[in-house]
Amino acid sequence: MGAEVEPPGDPFVGGQTPVTHQVSHLGLLRRCGLEKADRLDAIVVPASRPAHNLATAMKLALSVDAHLVVMCSGGTPADEVGRMVLTYPGLRATVIDLSDGYKHPELDEFETAGVLGAAPAHLGDLYLKRNIGLLLGAAAGWHSLLFLDDDIRDIPADLVQRAVKGLDRFDAVGMCTGHFPDNSVVCHANRLAGGRQDIFVSGSALVVDPSRDAGFFPQVYNEDWLFLIESARRGALGRAGWVTQLDFDPFADPQRAAAEEFGDVLAEGLMALVRAGRLQEAGTVVFWEHFLAERERFITDTIGRLCANPEVGADAAEAAVRALMTAQTIRSEIRPEVLVDYVKRWESDRVRWRRLRERIAAQASLAAGLRSLDLTDRVVGRGAMPPARAVARKAGPDGRSPRRRLTPWSWTRARLGELAGLLALEAPSVPEPGDHRRTSAGTAGGDRPREPLGLRSAETVVDGPAGDVSDHPDLAPGRITGKRLLQPRPLEPETFIDSDGRRVVLRDPQGKEPGRVARRPGRDRRDQAAGDAMASPGGRDPEAHEVALVGRIGGQVRATDQTDVRSARFGDEPGRGVHPGQPVGLGEGAFAGDGGVERGGIMV
Repeated sequence: MGAEVEPPGDPFVGGQTPVTHQVSHLGLLRRCGLEKADRLDAIVVPASRPAHNLATAMKLALSVDAHLVVMCSGGTPADEVGRMVLTYPGLRATVIDLSDGYKHPELDEFETAGVLGAAPAHLGDLYLKRNIGLLLGAAAGWHSLLFLDDDIRDIPADLVQRAVKGLDRFDAVGMCTGHFPDNSVVCHANRLAGGRQDIFVSGSALVVDPSRDAGFFPQVYNEDWLFLIESARRGALGRAGWVTQLDFDPFADPQRAAAEEFGDVLAEGLMALVRAGRLQEAGTVVFWEHFLAERERFITDTIGRLCANPEVGADAAEAAVRALMTAQTIRSEIRPEVLVDYVKRWESDRVRWRRLRERIAAQASLAAGLRSLDLTDRVVGRGAMPPARAVARKAGPDGRSPRRRLTPWSWTRARLGELAGLLALEAPSVPEPGDHRRTSAGTAGGDRPREPLGLRSAETVVDGPAGDVSDHPDLAPGRITGKRLLQPRPLEPETFIDSDGRRVVLRDPQGKEPGRVARRPGRDRRDQAAGDAMASPGGRDPEAHEVALVGRIGGQVRATDQTDVRSARFGDEPGRGVHPGQPVGLGEGAFAGDGGVERGGIMV
């Protein structure tokens, strides 16, 4: 189904017709059709409410197999969120504690933050969390990321996946909030007074592709609208459907209206210019003089309608009028020259952001991105391994990065050195058409072309008692509690090859042998499939790469199996590089089964 564009409400486009204050910007949105669903890589939640409000995000992440990143401050205790993650077996999550006022030089040097009145303390750190989400997504190689506020409910998996598919055509795809609208205090008052007031997309439920540079979130109210301005101007902003936002009283604290007014004036003015096709006028004093007068008229008119509307209760009308008068006071203090200055600084900040983003995007993994932003020590909990980094492809004719197919190997190669101090294995990736590259000499299967990976991956979660390595400073209490196959089917026990001969052992709690040695793929597959080559802990077979069997010894491994493990060892160094909630893993996989040895897959 093609994109549908709603007609603008007022015919002011073109010429020198004055740009007026609008109650609807729906004409800037393109509707996503009933398109085939696509995979979501990650969900980023800027959390500030009690931890139980994250249940929606955790359930959604689990249902769509997306990595969940929760950034905690305000009323969200990070430790509690970390414990909550462990109640969802198989959930891949990274929980970051920002409660003590995280600062980073490159994220604090934006010129727009210095504009007087633009960034009151009442606004909190929402902008910062969203910017961190964009940077971590770029570092991790994610191509679809859902920003989801912790007050959003009723967001079905199929809606999110359709929104992800919309990224094939749009820069961003949002979901509007029904039941309780996501509007500013002034717009809530306009609706209460009986005026028409539509709902635009926002950052509360927004799907983006962090591999593309779509801008950043400034430190101002309506920072999400500024992030979306360029996409709206190019007609590349989609709308997928509706979600629910928790109720609150927008008029309870008049200072809420005060904190919003500068950003509301700025964003409403910019959106009105986009609809008129005259965004270049944002840098002129003349436009902002006119628009500030329009804003004054709109607020005054709303106050009059509230007082004259008998259907509005006296208490509700009084609270709304008090909030509107507070907003009017702040509006009267905003100078047109300040708005022009903000727009100029915003353009400079976009250049600064582009440089920062390019640096972070050059990192090899989510872990590297966390290190680059000085966030590693703030991670209080992790679930299973992050999603795979993508294989790069050239930009299309329009200069936009196309959707890309995923492979786990880039992530594995980066994480091997991080978790075990090992040199990463040269491993097969998903080939592009015409790609006939071969693996490096000396690696498993090095004499054969690279082959596409299947779906026979497995995952684990570390969260229990550590056994005989619990006293190691780098080893969290570790019990592998969850293992599942992305493609449920019976398989013989997986074996995993280490690149430099060092052995990784995950010991069975019943004291069984930790594993068996797998010969190189293509060498005596029948013997390997039969499990004839067994090894004791520390044993070596000079003719084979050493590997460790993860899970029960013998029998079949299915998606529902649960495996307990007492300890993790890297050679003679117990648990080196293993941290709370991190995956324990290594290199290239070889499945031993009735059909011989199949290459591909990761066990963590």
